Amino acid sequence: MSELLNKKALVDTVANQMGMTKKAAGETVDLIFDEITSTLKDGGKVDISGFGKFEDRKSTRLNS
Repeated sequence: MSELLNKKALVDTVANQMGMTKKAAGETVDLIFDEITSTLKDGGKVDISGFGKFEDRKSTRLNS
């Protein structure tokens, strides 16, 4: 893996590791990103064990 992990590199890795077409891997990556984005937009938090926790800090500050 290179020093830069962008969406294209992530799609390529998913496709290679899972034996998927790049199109199917791209749809999978998009689905994951869409779910994370939707959850954050709705004021939820995302906690992916071993990776990180995410929340929309602007919404958190406005609701305090």
